[in-house]
Amino acid sequence: GAVYFSACSDAYGCELWRSYEGIAGAQPVADTCPGRCGGNPRDLADSGPGVLFSADDGQHGRELWLLRTNSGQPPEMLPEVRPGPYDSGPRHVLVTSSSLNADTVWAWVAVGEDSWRIARLSGLYDDPAWDWFSGVFDDIGPIVEQGGRLFAVGRREGLNQGTELWRSDPPAG
Repeated sequence: GAVYFSACSDAYGCELWRSYEGIAGAQPVADTCPGRCGGNPRDLADSGPGVLFSADDGQHGRELWLLRTNSGQPPEMLPEVRPGPYDSGPRHVLVTSSSLNADTVWAWVAVGEDSWRIARLSGLYDDPAWDWFSGVFDDIGPIVEQGGRLFAVGRREGLNQGTELWRSDPPAG
């Protein structure tokens, strides 16, 4: 019955908000960048008992966050893909179904200026850890899971093929 979305206010900047079906009004549920700076959440994904989103806390760059919806706790930043002030910029976040291991998160992450790789986050609720899963791409599109395979649109420099559809067969590659 809850809807999560990004919204902006004078008091919080742009942050994650929640509204319940049939109840007037909405409330902020995260202040990832305290004060008026705003974490600018985007790339929201349902992870069952939680909501994943990317946000910038003003110290670590854009990283992936998890809000455990029934815990009453504030959202937690998941491990950084690129530790330090570098922006990992998770995009096109996908939580896979049981056919690809439940609670496994896939996302495009920045590995440099205009360079992207698919990364896999395993152990979302226990001991989250990232590992790389694809070669480097220069341009990206959403990740989709179908029949135990991942599909994504991407362009790889040097192949001179333009933007193409790519398939991955986890866990083989």
